[in-house]
Amino acid sequence: MRPHTQAGGHADSPWRARPGPGFPSFAKTTWRALAKGHGRPCLSPRRSLVRRLQKRPGMRVRDAMTSEVRTIDESATLDVADELMREEVIRHLPVVSGRRLVGVVTQRDLFRAGLSSALRSDPALEHDWFVQVPVRSIMTRHVLHAHPDASLADAADLMVRERIGCLPVVEDDELVGLLTETDCLRALLQLLRSHERR
Repeated sequence: MRPHTQAGGHADSPWRARPGPGFPSFAKTTWRALAKGHGRPCLSPRRSLVRRLQKRPGMRVRDAMTSEVRTIDESATLDVADELMREEVIRHLPVVSGRRLVGVVTQRDLFRAGLSSALRSDPALEHDWFVQVPVRSIMTRHVLHAHPDASLADAADLMVRERIGCLPVVEDDELVGLLTETDCLRALLQLLRSHERR
């Protein structure tokens, strides 16, 4: 875990942020491609992913999750969260107190924190506002999470049902990883390639 420390001190929730105009979502495009399978129509790309993962019941969350997770302390301010997301090209930041998960902040949360279109149109005003607001004031506090030994298919199914883009992974009250849509797609690609080699 690599917490980000602020100078002088240390899930929409986990909802998936939408890509900006003219920037296609890799995940969305890949969902559609994988859903087509071998030319057969599919009712839901994400449901197709879950069904394929269910065929490998031995796969666990720990097999697919990202272990090196960028986190942010609940006392950090929004400008720090915004800069970190931009630098790391990420959409979800688990919020911690020590190593204990206390919430999640997303790109969409930061967008909403801009208050108004007038504020968002002036980067200087937005920055002045963000340096005053702690992450804890906008984060989602009641966050769905998974255990590393939970079934990967069940975790993916939960993400589909709740329409969320990530699941923090918690063990013994400590954040140990993050499971995202991209992680699930990688696991599915491994299954497909394994099947093709048979």
